Amino acid sequence: MSKAKTNNPKSLENLSFVITTRTILLGILLIAVIWLILKIKLIILSLFVAVILALALEPIVEWMMKKRVPKVPSVIITVLGVLTLLVIFSIIAVVPMFKETGKLLRDFPGIIEQYAMVPEYNSFITDLNTEIDQNLNFNTAEGGFKVLFGTLSNISSGALAIFGTVISILFFTVYILLDFNNFRELFINLFPPENRSTVKKIVLEVESKLGMWLRGQVILMLAVGLITYIGLYIIEIFIGDVAYLESIALIAGILEIVPIIGPIVASVFAVLIGFTSSPVVGISILILFIIIQQAENSILVPKVMERAVGFRPIVTMVAILAGGNLFGVMGALLAVPISLIITIIFQHIYSSQS
Repeated sequence: MSKAKTNNPKSLENLSFVITTRTILLGILLIAVIWLILKIKLIILSLFVAVILALALEPIVEWMMKKRVPKVPSVIITVLGVLTLLVIFSIIAVVPMFKETGKLLRDFPGIIEQYAMVPEYNSFITDLNTEIDQNLNFNTAEGGFKVLFGTLSNISSGALAIFGTVISILFFTVYILLDFNNFRELFINLFPPENRSTVKKIVLEVESKLGMWLRGQVILMLAVGLITYIGLYIIEIFIGDVAYLESIALIAGILEIVPIIGPIVASVFAVLIGFTSSPVVGISILILFIIIQQAENSILVPKVMERAVGFRPIVTMVAILAGGNLFGVMGALLAVPISLIITIIFQHIYSSQS
């Protein structure tokens, strides 16, 4: 013990912390880069979405080029073909569903009021109505105009922002598809020559798995939306009226893009709507969503997504929550592919060191 005590001061004297000018400059540069990323995060996220879309569409472009169609027409035909399919799908399915969803939003306060009859919810609903009355004052003409024009202004600015983001993503996607190989080589050549082979392996694996992830996600969304619609339709025929059937199916399909959290939110929403019709309908919808979740977890997700992602549920949830806190809704949506990229990079670094 006494030896350790006498050696202690010497060991402390041997410790030295050297902060050079280069270290300070690197620290300032790192802070500046992080600040810049946060300032242009929407552009970075839009570019990332475009890369994922390009990776998903690249096999179609490659297939057309093998059929001796030049690259530029291949890219244009592919992008226009996807846009055309989206427009047709919107006209046939999405527009009627959104009309019904609009009706649902108008009727939602009445649906909530039905739950005010339950004692546990009564005080909550009363406080909610008081809060709405205080913040959204419709009682005076001035208050009504403020709410109306404030809402219209928010909707207009939001619509313009979404439109601008969609156009940017579309432009980036086309541009990346036209010069995909050069972009890949340019990125790989940024690294030292001795690391380029490893970087190339990482890039190729990221390309493959991100493309599979997006294609798998689209299949899952369509499958869950269709199964939900069929199940609700069967309930409506044999058990009782299901209000907003198409809207529930649409919401279930769209929210499938957010793993774990999305399906839970969709099921809670659907069950709440079901109980407004009758307890039997509400319980039937609850059973339906439990069956869909079991089928999804045991059949759909393993078959469609296992090869692409294969994350544990806890990892997925942490990634989504972190992405949502850092970058909002788009961050939550892109949390899984970003986590996938990070995992691939760490796997290659670990394997190269071992």
